[in-house]
Amino acid sequence: MSRNYIANSDYCPHCLNAGGVRAVRIGDQKWPVGHHGLCGDNYSLAMPRPHEAGGKHYTGQIGGTFRTGSIMPIYVTMSTFHMGNFMFRICKIRGNTIANETAQLTEECFNENILTQANVPGQQNVSDPWYHTGYMEASSYTLYFQLPASLECDGVTSKCVFQWYWLTANSCIPPGEPAEYVLDPLLGTCSVVNTYPEEVGRREPATLKQEESPLNLPKVPTTTVQEEVPADTHEEVASTT
Repeated sequence: MSRNYIANSDYCPHCLNAGGVRAVRIGDQKWPVGHHGLCGDNYSLAMPRPHEAGGKHYTGQIGGTFRTGSIMPIYVTMSTFHMGNFMFRICKIRGNTIANETAQLTEECFNENILTQANVPGQQNVSDPWYHTGYMEASSYTLYFQLPASLECDGVTSKCVFQWYWLTANSCIPPGEPAEYVLDPLLGTCSVVNTYPEEVGRREPATLKQEESPLNLPKVPTTTVQEEVPADTHEEVASTT
């Protein structure tokens, strides 16, 4: 469960999109450079931001426990389809205090553990760090991503912060997007046409332990509704905890 789900916060179509395109690109920057709150909040908000450690929606509650190196099922429900891709990353926090997370939770830390699509039947593209929504075949997705074999967070001396990042594609095309997933080629590539895509982020704390039982995976992934994660709306004017 994401931090905004646990806190029952920000259930609007455009919440946790880092304040929207105008806020992200302030200073006339060129994508992918931009200002993002680490948990999807507007970067310009006073610290601690609402969904970051110590913020008003932060609880410190562990959202789930998984076996190190196992396959993680991820459930996403979209109420508004803005195309694009999903990416999932994990930052390991050493220590279990607000101060520990404030000091250690960074983009660089998240980039140390970028999850990839797991090798299970029916997977879209094994080992790809992105899940491409392409043409909308369903409003709810059940995805399977591989957890790192060497990453362990016991929930006491350390914890893992899991991030869902949605790079939308209703205003421009993400660079390197496979042709089969491009719905409107006339939009142009994001960094080339100087258009910012909207970006949405959610975070949740989790533990990864060696002794947990492995998951019983279905032979073919199915689409089920587990938790509703509101989609964003585009602003012509997207990172959860």
